[in-house]
Amino acid sequence: MSISRKITGDASGGSGGSGKYVDDVFSTYLYEGINSDLDIVNGIDLSDKGGMVWTKSRTASYRHAIQDTERGNGSSLDSSSTAAEQDDRDSIRTWQPDGYTLGGNNLYNGSRVDYASWTFAKQEGFFDIVTWTGDNTVGRAVPHNLGSTPSMVIIKCVSHNVSWFVWHKDLLNYEYYLALNTTASQANTNKGFTALPTDSELNLTAYTGVNQSGREYVAYLFADDAPMFGPNGDESIIKCGSYTGNGSNDGPEIDLGWEPQWILIKGSSSGAAYDWRLFDAMRGIPVGTGDKVLQPNKAAGEETENNLDLTATGFRLTNGGLATNKANETYIYM
Repeated sequence: MSISRKITGDASGGSGGSGKYVDDVFSTYLYEGINSDLDIVNGIDLSDKGGMVWTKSRTASYRHAIQDTERGNGSSLDSSSTAAEQDDRDSIRTWQPDGYTLGGNNLYNGSRVDYASWTFAKQEGFFDIVTWTGDNTVGRAVPHNLGSTPSMVIIKCVSHNVSWFVWHKDLLNYEYYLALNTTASQANTNKGFTALPTDSELNLTAYTGVNQSGREYVAYLFADDAPMFGPNGDESIIKCGSYTGNGSNDGPEIDLGWEPQWILIKGSSSGAAYDWRLFDAMRGIPVGTGDKVLQPNKAAGEETENNLDLTATGFRLTNGGLATNKANETYIYM
């Protein structure tokens, strides 16, 4: 069961005292664009907490647009491209106590275009954002405030055209990485870390994708199973892990302990050069078939596939195809 105030009680966490819940730090918000000022009221306090908003058109092939409060209004990144950050004028205009306000930019708010936006608030045990200027120092320590050890780290050079760098705890070791903008499986040719991330810092190499002198970088850090939520502050709301595909429509069942709202999957083993897959319960993951899928490495609009079913305690793979469940391939998820 999701740790949500809608389920477990009021904002104070009922008799259990003050708690933090999914509703306070994460939102999937679906809307139709109107090409003029639009308030996205998703209940996330971005003006105080800060955070990241990832927007994608569902019915048009507009690129992905990722903005965050650390880099400021209008500075967007495209998960499907190596491009440096772009100035998306008339996009996110203001960060609000209950969401954010959009202008009429087509990437975010084109007339009669359907969109999905995913908001991650900065919160210990869930998500953090850090920025730095590269210095080419091997072993460079970049501090963070996740309050726990990150299990997935997504880094982008925002000043230059360089591939995204994605580290996940279930890759072979700290030297391996994936690229958000490609289908490539894990590799260690461009090593980004000199050691595993800790609960206080990232340790970087001098690789151009993470720490070249004079270049600017942003990192998005995701926690894993940190017991800091719920009425008593002893439950988690985010998990990172992996599974091995079996090539069957009766695939592996992943036990998270609760029903997820949002799932990101990528084949990571040597032969798994497949697209990233992004699902959320708001767009729909019906039992049987009809999953609504977007692909972070592509600008394409939403597709309908059969990949997985949600369960009360996680999700189960329901297709023996390449994208999410090829036999003997490893897949990472968040």
